[in-house]
Amino acid sequence: MCPVPGILLANSSPNLILEAAIKKGFLGMNRRIEIKASCSRHLIDVPEPHIGCSKCAREKPGLRELFGED
Repeated sequence: MCPVPGILLANSSPNLILEAAIKKGFLGMNRRIEIKASCSRHLIDVPEPHIGCSKCAREKPGLRELFGED
């Protein structure tokens, strides 16, 4: 099963770049899809594509900034 739709549902960042590769298992059986993710804004690898880029997440306003609480 392809993990890309689940990643896109969990993380809608426009900076997320996904690369998919099909990897063969033992004796060419049990193929699996391997996903590599990176951030086009910060030019870094993203180890957890469902979560996204940690630098992009730090740049987003939090609840305190949105509601004016200090």
